[in-house]
Amino acid sequence: MAFSITTDTSNISKVEFKTNPDSSNVAVKWSGNTLLITDVPAGIGSTLATLASLPIPPLPAKVVYIEIDKNPAQFPSGSGIYLEAAYAGRIEIRN
Repeated sequence: MAFSITTDTSNISKVEFKTNPDSSNVAVKWSGNTLLITDVPAGIGSTLATLASLPIPPLPAKVVYIEIDKNPAQFPSGSGIYLEAAYAGRIEIRN
């Protein structure tokens, strides 16, 4: 069973591309935490990075609906706790 979150493009804090050129990781601010979504297809990661970097008024932030594979798990980091979940196959960018 997939879970879903809703955020907007202004909450995308990082898109990282690692050794696998076909996938990326996307970090978003969600419920007061940072949620790292792993194994997002690289094309979708590039699109989200582009949308997040366009602060051109009067374009409003776009709503992003993301399905994740499970309820996010907590992981400690050097700057506190972050949440992590794997991509479950669907992201919608809504007007």
